[in-house]
Amino acid sequence: MATSLLSHCLSSPKVFLKRFSNIKSYINLGTEMKLLNDKKQFKKALALFDQHGINNILTLSNFTITQVLKACAHMGDLQRGKIIHNLIASKTKNDIHVSSTLIHLYVHCADIASAQSLFDSTKNKTPAMYGIMMKGNDSFKD
Repeated sequence: MATSLLSHCLSSPKVFLKRFSNIKSYINLGTEMKLLNDKKQFKKALALFDQHGINNILTLSNFTITQVLKACAHMGDLQRGKIIHNLIASKTKNDIHVSSTLIHLYVHCADIASAQSLFDSTKNKTPAMYGIMMKGNDSFKD
């Protein structure tokens, strides 16, 4: 019994360090993507995101998600943006930054109907969201 207790105590730091390194990796991912986006290196930002795998998207911070969505918008990658939106649908309801970035993605990719639908379903609209929608509606008038 003492051996198993000792084994558990010794494995706990390993478990902690493994989890901490994953958290650190995700924090670095968002920061690295932001730096690439700021340099308008959107393709590299998306490649970096792809290296981490879309399967882990629910464990990513909202900051990282906004960075990947910004890169999608600037690359005109509506399909990837929609896939990400479907995977993170629960996060969009509670985070105005993610919602705003998604609205920007849809407007930038000329999917005004999706932008309008998301805008209409957002409870706490920000001035930035109104601005994005006005810009989008003005840009795509017949």
